[in-house]
Amino acid sequence: MAGEAPKQQNNPPSGLIRMESFKVTGLGHIPKFDGKPVNYKTWRNAVEDVARINDVSGLITDDSDDRYTDAQWIRIDSQFLGVLLVSMTEEVRNSMVITASMTTATLLIQMDKCFNATSTTYKYKILNELLAFRQNGRPVAVVTNEFKVLAANVRASKFDIEDLLTLIYINGFDPDYDILKMVIQANSTTPEFDDVVYRMMNREIEVNRNGGVESAALRLEADRRRQVVHRDRFTKVCINCKRVGHTIEGCWRDGGGAMSNRPSWFKNDTGRTTSYRPTH
Repeated sequence: MAGEAPKQQNNPPSGLIRMESFKVTGLGHIPKFDGKPVNYKTWRNAVEDVARINDVSGLITDDSDDRYTDAQWIRIDSQFLGVLLVSMTEEVRNSMVITASMTTATLLIQMDKCFNATSTTYKYKILNELLAFRQNGRPVAVVTNEFKVLAANVRASKFDIEDLLTLIYINGFDPDYDILKMVIQANSTTPEFDDVVYRMMNREIEVNRNGGVESAALRLEADRRRQVVHRDRFTKVCINCKRVGHTIEGCWRDGGGAMSNRPSWFKNDTGRTTSYRPTH
């Protein structure tokens, strides 16, 4: 109608992409991931390739894209995350911790920790499978096929001979060393052999001090204390009085395991007959 002002159009700010909807293309390139670390690299590479095809590589690296508003980017991230989730078997998806705030990048970080074939945890798993390999009355063909799968996993994990020897070494220790084994396995790379030997010797000291059998809680605490030990002086830290030079078993202060051996001058932690403090 003549005389009416033209209606204003709500155009997006300059430089932004007008997005009515976002459709991920190239989904056929992402294989179904079955949870086998030997297949993880193929799946991971395909995910990155599809992100590049759709020009949303920032989802992988957890970087925002100035071409989209925050709301648009969240929608795209959520949709791409859904694509990744449906590309997993039910067993793999159930093994993941899926939260409402999860992004594509956080999912991939979690996946890398669980399924990256170069991790120490996975190498240790493969090693145990190799050491447990037995015929157990099965036909030769079945046993051979199983061994071929194990061999393929070893090759895919890029086992370094030093890593292999180190993992065989820790695998031979008794259950008293299980917590330390778990700590070593949790490393992204296998520690040097000499470092592992040093830590095993420290663990032996703790095992002998505690009679050889400990609860899980004590073993965890012993490992925590071992983390703060000075490498050159074998300094011990008491979790009761927080002083160095002894452990809780040899501590004569209130709550320690050697209260019967406390000096005659010591009254308690709140009142003393002298201001003298031993330096041990």
